[in-house]
Amino acid sequence: MMDPHILVFLITLLPWLELRASIPIGILIFGLNPFVVFTIALVANMIFYFPIIIGLDRGYSYLMKYPFAKDIIDRIRGKGEGIRGKNKYIALMLFVAVPLPVTGAWTGTGIAWLLHMDRKKAFIAIAGGVSIAAVLVTAISLIAGEVIFNWLGISKF
Repeated sequence: MMDPHILVFLITLLPWLELRASIPIGILIFGLNPFVVFTIALVANMIFYFPIIIGLDRGYSYLMKYPFAKDIIDRIRGKGEGIRGKNKYIALMLFVAVPLPVTGAWTGTGIAWLLHMDRKKAFIAIAGGVSIAAVLVTAISLIAGEVIFNWLGISKF
C-alpha cells in the first residue's frame, strides 16, 4: 500500500475534495499526526495555484479559436472588471475559507482568473483562505474524531 502521507498529498490535489477531504482522511482514517497532515494538505493546496493559472491561460488561448467560448469568457471577464478594490480579494479569501466542497483553491483560482484579478494578490487571498479552511477542517476533524471514537468506545486519540 502507498504511504498514507503521499495519499494525503494526492487527495489534496483533487478538485472539489482538496484539504476538505484529505485532512479528515489523514487524521481519522490513517491516524496520522494532525500537525503533519495539516502541513502536507496546506502546502499541497497552495502550490497548485500556479499550474492551474498556467493551464487556464493555455486553455483560453486554445478556446479563442471558438467564438462562442471567447464570447462567454470575455463577457464574464468584462463583468469582473467592474469589481474594484480590496473587497474582491477579501471575498475571494472568505469563499476559499468555507470548508465545503467546491469552495477551495481550484475554484478560487478559476474565479480569480475569470475576473482577471491581480495574480499576486489573488494568490495571497487564496493562500489565506486555504489556511483558514485548513485550521477549521483540522479542528472539526479532531473534535468530531474525539466525539465519534468516544461514542464507539475506541481509544484513537
